[in-house]
Amino acid sequence: MDGASVKRLAVCLCLLLGSAAASGAGLELGLRGGQGGANLDSGTVTRQEVFLRRPLARRYGLGGRWQARPYWALTAGTLKADGDHSAALGVGGGARFAPQGASLGLDLGLSAFWLEEYELDSFELGGHWQFTSHLGVYWQPHPRWGLTYRVQHTSNAGLYRRNEGLNMQTLELWYRWP
Repeated sequence: MDGASVKRLAVCLCLLLGSAAASGAGLELGLRGGQGGANLDSGTVTRQEVFLRRPLARRYGLGGRWQARPYWALTAGTLKADGDHSAALGVGGGARFAPQGASLGLDLGLSAFWLEEYELDSFELGGHWQFTSHLGVYWQPHPRWGLTYRVQHTSNAGLYRRNEGLNMQTLELWYRWP
């Protein structure tokens, strides 16, 4: 990664932290990392990012004790494959689904992001704009922090030429302040 990419990521991180401080309650700041590939025969791509997530105040009852809580999120990070690196900036949303008061639940979401470089070693994602959908399981043993395991798929959603996309498994650790 060149100096300009590092500067862009640093500016994005400062903007994320600044918006967290300005907007007050209920923000989650976290780290996410993982790896994957286009298929089992291809090489490995790693993803590392910092994220800011804002759960919305409203919760939606789904019948019985189950409820959904939507959120929006901003991310800044990198994708790496062998010697190639790319800065990645994204915005998205999702929802957490869990029985009321439970510390274990499901996380489902979709995000759009921009890649500085869309050709990483043997992976060619077709263009700068990409989309990631994910399904995760989260555990929140304390009101202030939690862990999430995610399975996610990244592709260009047909904006560019067809490709296999990128399948990954990631783990995130997040901290919430009031």
